[in-house]
Amino acid sequence: RQGISVVGVNGLRITNNEIHHTSGTSPQFGIDFEGVGRPNTNVIIDHNYFHDNVGGDIVNNDVYNLFVEYNTFSQGDMKSYIDSPFIPKAKSSYILYQNKFEKFTSSIGCGYAICCSYGTDMNQPYPSFFVKNEIEGTRLMLTNRNKVCIKENLIREGMLSATQLKEMRLIDNKV
Repeated sequence: RQGISVVGVNGLRITNNEIHHTSGTSPQFGIDFEGVGRPNTNVIIDHNYFHDNVGGDIVNNDVYNLFVEYNTFSQGDMKSYIDSPFIPKAKSSYILYQNKFEKFTSSIGCGYAICCSYGTDMNQPYPSFFVKNEIEGTRLMLTNRNKVCIKENLIREGMLSATQLKEMRLIDNKV
């Protein structure tokens, strides 16, 4: 069902793991954050290798202060994902910093995208950041956010798209 499920935590670090080949009953993510009424806060996910997770790699339903840094995300041998490698839901905030996203093809949920939001929360007070990531062969897609900063990313053989953002800062990206 999931590689790792997190249901209510204040302070967690997931580091130096290979998280792969999750499948079975949906949602089939490498890491799934669902507090189900319990808060998820202050989480670091760093130096992991994600690949071949049928649903996607990380779904952030409700984490405030989620740091995702120095990870590698790869589709692996699969033909498509159900969702994208990183899915932030409306009630979440995150920083994606210096991650590598490699060659993602079509997903059922978001097409050819590595980051896709569901739901809207335009009154959310916390901004989200996507900084110094390397993206190859796919699209960075950001939607339905209050405030987003997209800075110093390198996108090869892909594109960046953003829609339904209340405020966006787009700084020094190379596409």
